Order: sequence, then C-alpha cells, then structure tokens
Amino acid sequence: MNIIRKIKINSLGMYEFNDSEKELFYFIKENMLNLKQVKLEKYPNYIFYFKDDKCILEQDLNCDWFGVRYLDIWEIFQYKFNYNYKETKQLIKSIIEQAYKLNGVILLAGSFTPILEVELAYKLSMNATPKIIIK
Repeated sequence: MNIIRKIKINSLGMYEFNDSEKELFYFIKENMLNLKQVKLEKYPNYIFYFKDDKCILEQDLNCDWFGVRYLDIWEIFQYKFNYNYKETKQLIKSIIEQAYKLNGVILLAGSFTPILEVELAYKLSMNATPKIIIK
C-alpha cells in the first residue's frame, strides 16, 4: 500500500501506523500534504505550494518541472530518514503526483525562482488592502 493511501486510511481510523512509519508519515502529512496553492502576479508561469508563509514546492506551468525546498524537505528525507538520492526523488515524486493529482512530475532539489522573493511577494499579497469594486 502506498504512503498517501496509508495516511488517508489512518486519518479515517482504519489503519494504524507501525512504529517505523509513524515519524515519516507524520513528517509527510505535516509538511507536504494540504499545502496552499498560490499564484502570484509577479510569477505568472508558476504555481507555488505554501505551508504557512514558507514556499515548499513550485510548479513550472511551462513544463513538468517541480522545485522542492531542499533544506526543509529533500534534506530531511536523506539525512533524518536515511533515504538515498534516488529513493528521496522517487518518494517526493510519488507524494506530489498522488496528493496533487499530477502526472509526469520531474523534480529539482531546489527552486527555479528566488525563493525569498516569492515568500515576500506572498506575504505582501496577504497583507494587501482588498480592492473594492462599486457597481
């Protein structure tokens, strides 16, 4: 059974994680699932996936490339959970494809865009005064 399926079945109370799965599944659930999809005016060719005000993933709409935040995601799988490069890449690809219903994702460990600028643009858009339209 794949990881996303196990997480969904667990949330319904129909599957109990074994000890070796608990920490990994908790990390995935908390950091890669239910991310907020954001389009920013400054970056029209991208969809960004945020957790709080941190950009975790970015999707290039012109191709199948997906950027993954290295320090907070990729590196954790490699160093905390002892996945090698190939296993990390396959796991993240599988999670993205299943959770966000995408196919043919090509991963990059890092970003295409200047990530700090993206996060700042997101924060500014959240604090912007809404436009009032009077008809």
